[in-house]
Amino acid sequence: MKFSNQIELEKKFANNFASPIFPILAKIYYDKKEYNRALKVCQIGLSYDSDNFLGQYILSETYLAMQKDIEAEKTLKFIIKNDAHNINALINLVYLEKKLNRSAKTIQKFINIGINQHI
Repeated sequence: MKFSNQIELEKKFANNFASPIFPILAKIYYDKKEYNRALKVCQIGLSYDSDNFLGQYILSETYLAMQKDIEAEKTLKFIIKNDAHNINALINLVYLEKKLNRSAKTIQKFINIGINQHI
């Protein structure tokens, strides 16, 4: 399924909120710095498919851009616990945990989850 533009994606999403295309639309909004729209699309899409880890990742990126660090942290932890192969989520979580002055033990816990999934 190929979409040539944002308008087509918006129409498709508006006609079916459960469509798996929501991360693509959210990413378009994110790239345009339309964070509130990206957030809304992620929230709606994830209400239908909470295990869409690409959608979860775009949501975490959006939270980070909006300086909603606690929400980003929760989302990144969810991703790592459920999709430990997502190295970008792990990297973002480590940086965020350091920014939030989390303990080294807490940070290591999530690094270990990622490492153990790759062995």
